[in-house]
Amino acid sequence: MALPPDHVPRPRHVAEPLLRLLVPHRLAREGGGDEVRRGRDLSAGQAAHDRADRRRHARGRAPDAHRACLLPGHGRAAQTLPGAAIVKTIEVKDQPVLSLRRTVQITANGIRYRLFRSLVTVGVVAVAVAFLMNIVSESLIRRAIVKWSSHRIAELRLAASWVGRLASHDSPALRDALRGRPLMEALAEADGAFGDAIRAAGFALDPQTGRRVAEQARRNLHARAVERSVATPQMRQAVAAYLDLMPADVSIGTLWHLLRRPRAAAWYLAKQKETGGDAAGLTAERLVELARAEAEESALAHAERMTVATGGITGGGQRMDWLVIASLLVCVVGISNSMLMSVTERFREIATLKCLGALDGFIMLMFVLEAAFLGVVGGALGAVLGAALGFARMLAAFGSLATASFPVAQVAMAIAASLVLGIVLAAVASIYPSLKAARLAPMEAMRIQ
Repeated sequence: MALPPDHVPRPRHVAEPLLRLLVPHRLAREGGGDEVRRGRDLSAGQAAHDRADRRRHARGRAPDAHRACLLPGHGRAAQTLPGAAIVKTIEVKDQPVLSLRRTVQITANGIRYRLFRSLVTVGVVAVAVAFLMNIVSESLIRRAIVKWSSHRIAELRLAASWVGRLASHDSPALRDALRGRPLMEALAEADGAFGDAIRAAGFALDPQTGRRVAEQARRNLHARAVERSVATPQMRQAVAAYLDLMPADVSIGTLWHLLRRPRAAAWYLAKQKETGGDAAGLTAERLVELARAEAEESALAHAERMTVATGGITGGGQRMDWLVIASLLVCVVGISNSMLMSVTERFREIATLKCLGALDGFIMLMFVLEAAFLGVVGGALGAVLGAALGFARMLAAFGSLATASFPVAQVAMAIAASLVLGIVLAAVASIYPSLKAARLAPMEAMRIQ
């Protein structure tokens, strides 16, 4: 096939460096210092067109007679340079980014495929959060018991507090109203004439408070009568025989424990009347009521002694605070180790994602989301488990007081805070593993078996 007369054949063995040298000299001969400089920039494109010419020639087609090149800096006026290549502009578009929903789906699939390792991470988070929540819940319940016990003891000892207030006040009206009686006995009439005398002496005593003071005063008088009965030999021996104990083992606490049962209270009342003891105003129901009130007051006093604040952030002392900090550090290390193992197992997967166009930010986000999901599950399990263990311990120690004074709102807030803490711990612990995964070279990762 005949070739065009202006075709300049080029040998196949001419390399690209030689072309880069030849093109500027050819342009210089055809006139142009500017064209010489621009010709150097067009060498790469010219080499590609030369290869296309050779392919056309091999197929029996004639190459282009002239190649046009738009010289930069000349506006729309294009100058045609013989032998110059047409430069094709390659438009680089923005990297497509997966939606958050799709990213979450990919992360969830990764967790499901590595379920055992995910369960290990969840267990680490759950143990650390449960330990923290156990301490916090116990501290909150203890503080609530202290507050409730103090308030309840003040209510039960209202008559005793009025005895102290009236004893320190010397008033002719009060001396006339007492008529030589003890103050506790006189306060049994606080809802009547003695209450009027108290108000006349300048004390603020409303009718409702007067009724409560009078009721407590009568109850205290009956309780003293019951306690005095233990000192009599006849009643002590009778109680010892009833309980199959030695008389020396019978105490006031033993008697109150006995009177909590209605049948035993009826027996005691009959025995008290038989021995000529003081049973005025006492019934079996009244004895049971007195015994239960005494048990409540004893439990409140015991709880108040047992719930003394020990300081520290968690309320368990500085040693417990350091234990909590150590457990959280162990949790972070455990999560980091688990995530690093996950990165090691997923080298080829990460390399495949990068070869498909995944950016470093996507790889990091995927691992951080995975750790956050595991933190949510582990934090929720640990918070609920820790709160349940704390309540169980307080219930065993204080009985119904823990139920009566349980701080629902504060414990709920502590559970929410523990859940957030679990998520934060997991996210922080996954930073280094996610960075390592994001910086992984695809070709290097593909070679790892």
